[in-house]
Amino acid sequence: MAKQLTLVVFLALLAVVAGVEARGSSRATGPAGTLVAFQDRICSLLSPSKTSAGIGGQDGGTSLSVGTTSFWTFGDAINTTGRTVVLPNAIATTSQTDASACLALTPKVNASNAAVPLLRPIVGQEMAVWPDGMVTPDNSNVYFYYMSVRRCAAPEPCAARGWTVRGIGLATFDSATMTATRIGDCTRINDCFLWHETDGSGVAIMGATAVSGNGDGYVYLYLNESTNGISQDAVRIARVPIGSIENKAAYQYLNTAGGYSWVAGLALSSRAIQFPGGFNGMSVAFNQYLSKWTAVYTTNGFNTVAMRLAATPYGPWNDSDTVLIDCKSLFPNDTGLRCYFGRQHSEFAANNGQTIYVTYSNEQSYQTYLHRIVFLNGDSDHDGFSDASETYLGTDPARACGPNAWPPDFNGDGRVTVSDILSLLQHYNSYDRRYDLNGSGKPSVADILLELRYFSRSCPGEGRPAP
Repeated sequence: MAKQLTLVVFLALLAVVAGVEARGSSRATGPAGTLVAFQDRICSLLSPSKTSAGIGGQDGGTSLSVGTTSFWTFGDAINTTGRTVVLPNAIATTSQTDASACLALTPKVNASNAAVPLLRPIVGQEMAVWPDGMVTPDNSNVYFYYMSVRRCAAPEPCAARGWTVRGIGLATFDSATMTATRIGDCTRINDCFLWHETDGSGVAIMGATAVSGNGDGYVYLYLNESTNGISQDAVRIARVPIGSIENKAAYQYLNTAGGYSWVAGLALSSRAIQFPGGFNGMSVAFNQYLSKWTAVYTTNGFNTVAMRLAATPYGPWNDSDTVLIDCKSLFPNDTGLRCYFGRQHSEFAANNGQTIYVTYSNEQSYQTYLHRIVFLNGDSDHDGFSDASETYLGTDPARACGPNAWPPDFNGDGRVTVSDILSLLQHYNSYDRRYDLNGSGKPSVADILLELRYFSRSCPGEGRPAP
């Protein structure tokens, strides 16, 4: 045994010195796992102050905390007497910090107490303008990305729906008056956009959410890709220094081919996250309780609110959907979109992130609902790796032994042997999250040392703590 361990340590050190890199990246898909202990719908966000301002329904729901105020933007708003669209978008605020008993949102109104939009469409060129991701560089001014919507007619694939997103632009508003201004020269509508349907990239972007706070000075963007102008099935990731957010040339795009690199154009990027069941909307935030970056979205034909995990804001993201909410059980008789535009709202997280609040919109009621999610506490299979860590790695949080169960046992034979350590060495410095035992973003020296701690040990039996 001592000779085996000496050999393993030698191989590990040799790999580090030689800079062994992975030759291929067959990422484990693994089971989604169950991270949710409890979930319940709190309320509709259609507050009395909104109805008194003429809003009878709304969709969307993106939020950002600036100082002591949480700003919320919404898409189309309908009136209180029917389903007539009266606003192309809306903005509201709250100073509440506890979302457990609902949130009272106060809309922006004019002198007659009628709700007014955050950003008006350009007459004759836009059908609507829908706000999307928001960031603040100075805790005063807010930048937000918006979807510019145009009408869609035959023979375009989007004709049945009647609209599509022409492009994604950037605008700003000051937190005191909520007065919005577009960035760029909008004399020609396409000059207003960072990305648009005829920009030559070959990639159709239908939405853009944003997050900062990684400590590296960048804003990270999650660009919703569509192949037909209707459905969305993948995300491409961009980043920009927060001080250069208005400069289109400063944006970089993630390419995951053969590793992770940042490239100068959207056409050179690759899909960072794919959704076989389609998806809609995606908001990203760091969760202290899970010690992971979390992405919340709607998927599965608009029937599920789900989540994925990553070690960094750009990945690698796990491949399976962790179900947060089953929308079929909430709206069993609906024939339309049960849940769309899923969002998380990290400023209201409680218990160090064990409790989060998400929103989603329902087509039939045309309302946005606030929902509470409470994550499980601990390590369900008692194998020494938390449920969140195993969800990220792609192993089964409910099984301590067997194939794809115990994280350091890569070949699933029940013991950590030379074979397992050699497998880890083959993936050293790659972006294969299955071998990223400490969740740092890629397999490194720290993961090798962690693997060595388990050398010659057997997987813990069901219900018994790891040795």
